[in-house]
Amino acid sequence: MTNTKGPQLIALIALFLITTQTFAQGPGKTVEDYVAAGIAAQKVGKCEEALQQYVKVIKLDPKNFVAQFNSGRCYLELQKAEQALTFFKIAVGLKPFDALAQYALGNAYGVTGHMPEAIDAFKESVRLDPKLIHAHRALAGAYELSGKNDDAIREHLVVLQLKENDPASLYFLGRLYVQTGSFTTAIEYFNRSIAVKPTADAYLGLGLAQAKVSDYLSSILAYNEAIKLEPSNELAQYNLGLSLRQVGRHADAAAAFKRATELKTDWAQPFLYLGMSYEDLGDSEKFLVAEQQANRINPNDLGILKALGTALRANRKYIDAIEPLKKVSTSHPDDVDDLYLLGNTYLMAGRYDDAIKTLNRVLVLQPSHEEARERLRVASARKNLLPTVDDLKRRVLEDPLNASLRAELGQTYNSLAMNAEAEQEYLKAVELDPKNSDFHGRLCVNYSEWDKFDKAVECYKEAVKKDANHVYYMSLGDVYQNQGKLDEAIAAYQKSLEKKPTFTFSLYKLAYAYMKKGEPQNAIEPLRKMLAVEPNNTFGNHALGIAYAQTGNNDGAMQQYYILQSINPRLAADLLRQIPK
Repeated sequence: MTNTKGPQLIALIALFLITTQTFAQGPGKTVEDYVAAGIAAQKVGKCEEALQQYVKVIKLDPKNFVAQFNSGRCYLELQKAEQALTFFKIAVGLKPFDALAQYALGNAYGVTGHMPEAIDAFKESVRLDPKLIHAHRALAGAYELSGKNDDAIREHLVVLQLKENDPASLYFLGRLYVQTGSFTTAIEYFNRSIAVKPTADAYLGLGLAQAKVSDYLSSILAYNEAIKLEPSNELAQYNLGLSLRQVGRHADAAAAFKRATELKTDWAQPFLYLGMSYEDLGDSEKFLVAEQQANRINPNDLGILKALGTALRANRKYIDAIEPLKKVSTSHPDDVDDLYLLGNTYLMAGRYDDAIKTLNRVLVLQPSHEEARERLRVASARKNLLPTVDDLKRRVLEDPLNASLRAELGQTYNSLAMNAEAEQEYLKAVELDPKNSDFHGRLCVNYSEWDKFDKAVECYKEAVKKDANHVYYMSLGDVYQNQGKLDEAIAAYQKSLEKKPTFTFSLYKLAYAYMKKGEPQNAIEPLRKMLAVEPNNTFGNHALGIAYAQTGNNDGAMQQYYILQSINPRLAADLLRQIPK
């Protein structure tokens, strides 16, 4: 996220008051007396009193430039910009070749939202006085607000010619170069600005530019410096959290996002990413609480709705998850990923008819979607399984020592998401046939799907003693990753690949774990190996593009973008947004 503070037009406070000579008073007060009284009041901040004097001047002499100009100044200070504009127009009419008057008129136009007129007035001001730094700065600000970044850059460079190492222009140049995608140049100007005058905004800008070139460690240092100078800067805290998350420091990221939410309680984005950090840490309850808060602040944001649905799923609240995920999918009716997530949620909620209808729609849009085909099979099977439960229970009662029959009933319960019942049948099957690794593996899967991760870890550790196969090690890695234990997950995936080096699921999940840990350079090799086996894998191509982008290999990232264009245009567009310009 970039700094949203717009450039401020330079106020007139720094300008000297336009004065006039006070002549000797006669028996009554003259125009000059009223002008002098107005200026004296204005100098001590009494603008209301000064305006009373200027009204008297203008009544006696409507063409008095000083009274018209200083009235405009007073109205600006009183935040009455429309009235100020009226007086500055008159002042410019009286002295069209006065550079300060044109500059003041430009300020009034800018404050009242008349940006083209502000630009014209500032241009006239610098034409009349090319060395008027305030006017060049203000013109640059007006250009930036109008989206004319190249023109804004040119004006700030003029300021630097007039005033070498001007910290304000150095800072604004850094920000403008970020907006134009010239991040290396932006870093140079932010560093120059900081060398002259360290400010929180300059460090924040530096951190943003460094993050854009994937130099997250440097950006973390910059954000921390911004926070030292301005502890209440919520933007610095938020962006610090983003960079910490990129390097896998999820606990620190959560702390930064939490500070941002405390500093600005009505800002949804820090709550969104706070929740994601809790998800990274394996804390599903806090994940949900944070996403619920983000949704309360911004109930219509699709990204937040999707995160909320995901958090509800993580807490096994599948029925509650349907509504937010349905809103997301309705907004993107042809988005295969969102549709698949909704279909799978229907399945987990036991709404099998809706699941079958939705997953069939996924397969119409993308016939090669193997996960949707598998979940459709499960939905159909569960729908058909419901009438068989009573029969299986009767058979188990008749033959209670039959391990296979116990496992079959456990599998039926598991398929119907009745995990507690499934656990009891699987435990009995393992007890009856302790050497059967398949029964043990099913028990582990049930624990994992039940979110009993500690039990699942111990279960898989026992399972690999019976049968050290690649699937069990991969599943163990998945459980570790759900717990936020990325190092343990990586070790398990590597064990899986020792057993079967071409196992694409473990290759992808290993890469994903490295990405979550903030080590995109380590994700590249497993993704390449995966794509050597499945060259058209959508998520593999997207992940490799992201890894290239985060390691500064823009050419490699663009190559993945072109591959994705023919496979999944939506993910291709998402990748393009993340490639530094």
